[in-house]
Amino acid sequence: GLVMEQTRYLIIGSARSGTTALHLAVLGHPNAAGLVDELRTAPLLTEGRAVFTRGKDPKHDREWMLPAVFDALTTLNADERTTAHGAKVVCNSPKTASAMVSVLQQQLRALKIIIVRRNDLVAQFGSGISGQRSGIMHAWNKGAQRRAVDKITINRWQFTAFAAGRLRTYDTLSALNHSHEVLNVEYESLLDDSDGVYRSIYRFLGLSYVQPTWIAASKLLPPPDQYILNYDPLQSRLRMIKENRVGGAEMLLSRVVAEVGRKLRQIRN
Repeated sequence: GLVMEQTRYLIIGSARSGTTALHLAVLGHPNAAGLVDELRTAPLLTEGRAVFTRGKDPKHDREWMLPAVFDALTTLNADERTTAHGAKVVCNSPKTASAMVSVLQQQLRALKIIIVRRNDLVAQFGSGISGQRSGIMHAWNKGAQRRAVDKITINRWQFTAFAAGRLRTYDTLSALNHSHEVLNVEYESLLDDSDGVYRSIYRFLGLSYVQPTWIAASKLLPPPDQYILNYDPLQSRLRMIKENRVGGAEMLLSRVVAEVGRKLRQIRN
């Protein structure tokens, strides 16, 4: 049938890593279709077919159920020109990533995966804080062009917990490289060479190159060192976190992060 001959894709990244821009680039292609809104990671991609059944379904039903649901959600705007269809999800924790990887490996193997990673975790964290405070997360949101960007100072312990969690999330998602066709994209490459990134994605999905003129969004925030007052010290901390992920040091760091998290919750309460 039509759907079975098409390429399924899933764009995965953490919040503020460029997943929206990449998905818009694909959605606007004349031979692509997809779920316009963001697909919630849970429960569909963390529990799979268990969302719908009690576990007594025959093996044949288990094999086709989740792919059929995925196709139903992502081909709503498909037509006779469509050759690729999919969705994008945001995954912000190692626990969610682990559950999602398990479901994808067991029930959705016929899927091309695009993993988007932002290396500058200081900028990523600052972008999230700035967006939450202003209520403006994207350049096309109302008032984005008139937005005044406030300078912020990021709590170093909150950042430590954030960075350690994001790094473990990316590590967990990397397991998909062994079970799926995966294209790894860096957010920084999207900024430096967006045309080259779009070309690589279209090629990966079997789509001809079409210049994505439908993406008219401009960059929302200035360079991070201009509005994050302690940007440089946090960059040093990020390097330390990455270095400490060797051997057993990561386990120690995880315990420290957990303790910091408990203390922060106590302070807030």
